[in-house]
Amino acid sequence: MSRSNPASFVWLSACLLACLGWMLRLPSGLAQNSAIHDDAFFETYRRADPITKWPLKKLLHFIPELKGLRPDDSQSSLPAVLSAVARNLELFRKGFPDTTSLETIDESRIRDTGDTYLNASETLALLGSLQGAAAETTKEKFRYVTLLNPRGGGLVEYRTDLQGHEVKSTAGSVFARTSGFLTLPFFFAAGAQALSTYHSLGSQTVGDRPCQVIAFAEHVMPLAVRGRWQSGVISIPLIMQGLAWIDPVTGQIVRMRTDLLAPQPDARLRQLTTEVLFVPIKFESLPTVLWLPQEVNVFIDINDYTFENRHQYSEYQLFKVETQQTVQEPRAPATSEN
Repeated sequence: MSRSNPASFVWLSACLLACLGWMLRLPSGLAQNSAIHDDAFFETYRRADPITKWPLKKLLHFIPELKGLRPDDSQSSLPAVLSAVARNLELFRKGFPDTTSLETIDESRIRDTGDTYLNASETLALLGSLQGAAAETTKEKFRYVTLLNPRGGGLVEYRTDLQGHEVKSTAGSVFARTSGFLTLPFFFAAGAQALSTYHSLGSQTVGDRPCQVIAFAEHVMPLAVRGRWQSGVISIPLIMQGLAWIDPVTGQIVRMRTDLLAPQPDARLRQLTTEVLFVPIKFESLPTVLWLPQEVNVFIDINDYTFENRHQYSEYQLFKVETQQTVQEPRAPATSEN
């Protein structure tokens, strides 16, 4: 496998959100050799069965995290919850302080056993059963920095090593490095809600917090393409779907999961799943509590490999306020590689 000039995937939130989403860098050996036009990808998405239409039995089979869901097909409270989430996200965006945290990533790469879709629990079981030469693993630690971009009003996320030097490349790695989970809730931002269909599934308790579970599926249209997976000459437009566990009183997203609206078999991109648990973080010098990622699991099934990244975030601090370390800001916000 070649280990230079890694293929890359950049997930950017829509311009109307003006915030960086999550980024994935894949090893160069995953590059494809032929171009596929966007129309083919869009046709695959159009044939999808979106999660907003799934019956309860299918939801529980593919998303075991919904065990304990109290189904309620009434959509009467949905508009109020969506409005509350949008207000909460706008306050979050406007008042976000520069932060840093300790990020620990456990990364795994295994060869696929076939083309069968694996849900999160099945992927974890498979990874646990493959040991030794069948699976490659590594662990990395970084300082993860999130800054408010004064020019665009969005968020810029990047990594440094533990000495404060910016980490820019995964060249030489056979693993897929993922990032940018702080902005996943912006699928529910006011300016983005016209680009998705939403459906309330019912209620479920996360920890000790009652939540309303809302499914979303982006519309199959160019405006809904907020990012692309880029590998060699293939550039796949990404249209997503997922679930959010929302405190209906505060409009706070407590937990979130995103998936491709449909696998893209022609490009051998079968699964792209992200699961994020948010927790309240209180900084002494701030009057408000911020909900920030604590645990993240990412699963990617591409070509002949399945990647799993487990991220843990701790030691949140205000950047350049509570910390004594010297970390240089990046030269410019990350941009997509189209």
